[in-house]
Parts: sequence; structure tokens; C-alpha cells
Amino acid sequence: MLNNIPADSAFGQWWQQFYNAARNPRFEALAKLLNIDTSSPITVNHLADTITAVVDGQPMTLSASQLGGEWAEATAPRMAAARALAYEKIEVPSDPTAAPLHEVARFYGEVLLADRKEETLARATQLEHSQVFDQMSRDRPFANHAAQAPELLDQQVVELGNSNVQFNLTDKLMQYDSRTHLSLADFLRDQTITLDPNSSYAKDNGRSEASLEDVLATYGWRIPQTPAELTDLVRALQEPALPRPRDGNFAPL
Repeated sequence: MLNNIPADSAFGQWWQQFYNAARNPRFEALAKLLNIDTSSPITVNHLADTITAVVDGQPMTLSASQLGGEWAEATAPRMAAARALAYEKIEVPSDPTAAPLHEVARFYGEVLLADRKEETLARATQLEHSQVFDQMSRDRPFANHAAQAPELLDQQVVELGNSNVQFNLTDKLMQYDSRTHLSLADFLRDQTITLDPNSSYAKDNGRSEASLEDVLATYGWRIPQTPAELTDLVRALQEPALPRPRDGNFAPL
């Protein structure tokens, strides 16, 4: 295990995104509904588009073909991050600053094999002295260069932030009750949500929270005027985006 991974390194940034994506509130809500134990190891297979986790005390492999669009929407961010980090399978990190050595090595095009101990130790010694992966490693076929593009990372970070804002917004809107809130307009103006710091709203405005009305206006959603319109808005916000590629809005272009 490698500790104290630099947050500004290429691997460190993707590892942090994978960590954040695996803990997005949309997935956490589904995990609770499906009795998924998020404290136990969870493995992502981005090639098969599956997640293996402990459900009701037993290991189980889950997929969008079984669970539908809502599951696909909730797991798309981690699938996209996993594609940048792993050839096929990878375990969700429990710490964004620590990772298995072989995962870091593979990201940079290295392959450390347990049955080639002398070669592995020699290469580890070289890396310890140089403190950098050379270009030769980057030319090897083990790293997914297209999925690791910095612009894709930037896009996925913001889209995950926006997805989290949308989930929190929807959750707050569902708390409106005409019996306790005399005015829908006042509710939308007075109630606030915490903004994901990586969302486009937070980046553009430098704010950590905003009113429901402001968030709706900023993202271009029509501000409801009646409880019926609010119900329609909530229903629309809960719908998975269509049409959707395999990784939703997180697929490489």
C-alpha cells in the first residue's frame, strides 16, 4: 500500500475522483434501499459494467441490466473513474490518499508481478530513486490513456458536483408541504442547500450554499408556481437522463 499520495499528481486526482464518485448521495440512497453494505469492500468492473458488493450479508454482483436506469445513473461516475484507473476490475478506495502499489503502477503503465520478485524489486528500487514514472512506461499498453485525459477528469469532477447538487435539490424540494409552508414562493426563496464545491454553481459563484430558487434559475430549471408544478419538477429531476451512453454523462467523448 502506498500512503500520502500527492493530491496534485495525475493518479492522485483520479483516485480522489473515484473516491468521491463512489460516495455520491444518489448511490448512497440506493445502497440503503437495496441493503448494500457500503462499509464492506466494493469492486467495480467497468468492462462488464457491474459492481460486486455485500448485499444482505452475501456477496452479490449488480448491474444496470438488472436494476435499471436509476442504478446506471448512480453508478456512472464510478464506472468512468474506474476506466481511467484499471484495466478491468478495481476495488473502491477507503482512503483517497492511499492506494495499492499495483494500482498506481498500472495507472502509469507498469506491471508488477508477484511471480517475478527480482524484477519487481529492481523496478521498485529504480522508482524509489527516480521518484517519477518515465515516458517508456507511459508508452506501454497497460494504461488507458484516452480515459485518463485531464480534460475528461475536469469534466467528470464538475458533472459529479452538478449531479450531487441536483440530488440534494430534489431531496429538499420533496420536503415542501402546503400544510406547513404557506407559500411555495417563500419556501423556494428561503430554503437553502449546501453546494458541492466542485459543481459549476459553486465554481462560478464561490458560494457554499444557495437558495432553491437560485439553484433552479442557475441550472435553467423552470421555477414552479404551484404544488402541481413542483410535483412535475421533482418527477423530472428524478428521471435518469435520456438518451444515455454506457457511462451516462461520464463516458469519454
